[in-house]
Amino acid sequence: MATTLQHDLRISGSLTAGNIKTGRAQVTPNPNTPTPVVITGLDLKGDGDTRVVVTPITILPGSHVVEASVSAVTYDGFTLWLYRTTGTTTGVDWIALSFIQRPQDLA
Repeated sequence: MATTLQHDLRISGSLTAGNIKTGRAQVTPNPNTPTPVVITGLDLKGDGDTRVVVTPITILPGSHVVEASVSAVTYDGFTLWLYRTTGTTTGVDWIALSFIQRPQDLA
């Protein structure tokens, strides 16, 4: 159920929208080498820029897990990069958003 207030929208329950996708990739890295994983099939709606944020799920940030980043971002996918000093499989959560310039694009 959604309640619309002036300049505010409050949602109770789950929020879904065609311009937002989330996921978790399991990456088995090559030690001491940035390791890519290609994420495809997002099919984000909207006509604006796409942004992706990633975060590794780890208790060792900065020591064994050095960096997580993205490149080649489009409305349909991106390349996730994980740099780790060991070859331990690591979950990396991500959220992708495509900005809407024309709200009717969500229909």
